[in-house]
Amino acid sequence: MIVGAITGMTAFFVSSLLAAFILTKKDLSYPVVRYVVAAAAAFSAFLAGFAAKRKNHIKGFICGLIGGIAVLIAVMLLLVSFNGIKMAGESLLLIPIVLFCGAAGGIISSNMR
Repeated sequence: MIVGAITGMTAFFVSSLLAAFILTKKDLSYPVVRYVVAAAAAFSAFLAGFAAKRKNHIKGFICGLIGGIAVLIAVMLLLVSFNGIKMAGESLLLIPIVLFCGAAGGIISSNMR
């Protein structure tokens, strides 16, 4: 499961760098930036859940949730460092998105042969 967490956090770091590169080249509005961050978090949670299940023989849903929680902690720490303790509604909307994508990654990984 540690491999899944590391994979997810690495994927979030790389996707955040890619998003930052795109955002510096294009002039995008604030709502688009929110969607880019949500997509980066969802993608990295999916990869974390997928990688967490590949090495373990535990149920895919549980492994995916644990991988998603690891990514969620990283995303929330990043959001708190920029916004302070106050959390907006769109920041709280990331919680179910990340958990769902992490669980989906674990389930898909357990169904692959």
